[in-house]
Amino acid sequence: MINCLSKQTKLPSRRDLSQKLIPAAAAKIRADKKEMMNNESISLCFDEYSNNKRRFL
Repeated sequence: MINCLSKQTKLPSRRDLSQKLIPAAAAKIRADKKEMMNNESISLCFDEYSNNKRRFL
């Protein structure tokens, strides 16, 4: 287990977080979801007679 309060632990800068770490994590999540959804389908239904407005259900 890593001790986060240790002085030896170097935390990433805000720039590194916003430009490198967060985009890399988001890309990994998107790739994982895309692979998970491969050959899957999504169905959408809507009620077009509710107060003359379409709602997704």
